[in-house]
Amino acid sequence: MVRPSGSGWEPVPLLVETDLAHGGRWTSLRTTDREWLWSRPDPRRDSVRPGDEFVDVGGLEECFPTVRGEPDHGWAWAMPWDSSGVSAGGVRFGRELSIEDGVVTARYRIDGPPGYEFVHAAHALLELSTAAFIEAPATRVLVTDDPRPLGADVNWTGEAITVPWPRPWGLPLHELGSVDGTAVALILDCAEVCVVDGDEALSWEIMVEPGSEADALPLSVAVWRNLGGFPADGPYRSIGIEPLVGTDLDRAEPGRAATIPPAGTASWTVRCTAWRRSA
Repeated sequence: MVRPSGSGWEPVPLLVETDLAHGGRWTSLRTTDREWLWSRPDPRRDSVRPGDEFVDVGGLEECFPTVRGEPDHGWAWAMPWDSSGVSAGGVRFGRELSIEDGVVTARYRIDGPPGYEFVHAAHALLELSTAAFIEAPATRVLVTDDPRPLGADVNWTGEAITVPWPRPWGLPLHELGSVDGTAVALILDCAEVCVVDGDEALSWEIMVEPGSEADALPLSVAVWRNLGGFPADGPYRSIGIEPLVGTDLDRAEPGRAATIPPAGTASWTVRCTAWRRSA
């Protein structure tokens, strides 16, 4: 269990709600006195189909088999699910959600042809104050968007850049502050992260079962740090914390996607824990 740094933190039970008819989307992730998921209304979300442009209404979307690239944010988010998942193109994407000792646990499994390349993001957008910040055991971060608007002194060629974390170019990108007109996607080289917001925190971890064929799956955590820089025609502030199978948001990036192993199945687990600091 990932714990925020410092003393006085105690776990707080979480509750989760989902909407199977709309891509298995997580519509609520809450304690008794706080909703952690950010959301916004958009009627277009009700009628999306695979291949449509992503409609951002917040919550947690299951993005598979890609996030960026084609189809936009994958196809799993844009299809109605049965009780345990969804199938398309000869691939089955399944999820089992449970609450164990107040911790939300999502167990994922895909079945399909060996060698099938994919990326999966548990694409959670969080409701956070401007004082919130990220704690993570990462040492490096892949910056996939132009960092110059952030103040980075860099010759941007359009290619993602790997730089030290948490202060690439001396910039405090772990801080999730006020609207400043920037938006950037970051991919941390770790499998756990904690978002601290005052005396409350939310931690995420992604893991595979040791010794399984899937234990070679590449794992990371993506961060969408949108401080009013996206979209161009109506920007808003939203913070994404996204446990990620793969090391890039686009499965087409060479060497950065995961692949279904020879057994034809891959599985992994994401756990989310809420915390509160005692007085």
